Amino acid sequence: MPIPARVAQWNKVGLNRVVRHIAPWAPGLAVVVHRGRRSGRAYQTPVNVFPTDDGFVIALTYGADNTEWVKNVLAAGGCQLRTRGRVLEVDSPRVYHDATRRGIRAPHRYVLGLIGVADFLSLRRQTAHRALTDRILNGAGTATRDLRASAFANDGLPPPLDALVGKVATTPTEVTEADFAVARAAGFSEDQLFELVVCAAVGQSSRLYEAGRAALARAADTREEG
Repeated sequence: MPIPARVAQWNKVGLNRVVRHIAPWAPGLAVVVHRGRRSGRAYQTPVNVFPTDDGFVIALTYGADNTEWVKNVLAAGGCQLRTRGRVLEVDSPRVYHDATRRGIRAPHRYVLGLIGVADFLSLRRQTAHRALTDRILNGAGTATRDLRASAFANDGLPPPLDALVGKVATTPTEVTEADFAVARAAGFSEDQLFELVVCAAVGQSSRLYEAGRAALARAADTREEG
């Protein structure tokens, strides 16, 4: 069972104030910088952190259900992580339960087992690719955000955009000037078409990337089971 909530409150008032000054530098520790869901106030919470291939796993020593900072990170879709002298932007937060503590190194896995910690929060480093995706989908542009999102997903676009974007995503070598001419005749500007083509290309590359990651994960699971 996780550490009781009363101990968490004591730490919040006392120990955390000390630890958060060394956590950004000490191995195995980090400071999560997050904002209150309602207040918008910035908070700093020291945590036990473990690196992964594409981010970090945080041990939720007080569990996940009643931990306010976890709720803040989930609501915001990410946070800032200060660890080993670095300041990192992380996103894709996911809470999961794993009684085997798989992925945690043996010495730490043993200690976490002794205190009954089996809840974790995974976070991914915000890569240039994800920053690009956020920019093309949510940044300023001439095409609406809904159109950009549909082009990124290659789904839900009205004609003739659906034909153009479909070709860009699946058979780019078959795109011709005639495809653009039809879209321009329907009232779409050059700038709008450029934005939608970029969204379509990045969306398709993202799907291929995620499919590759999933295939590698399945292969790794198969090797471990064997």
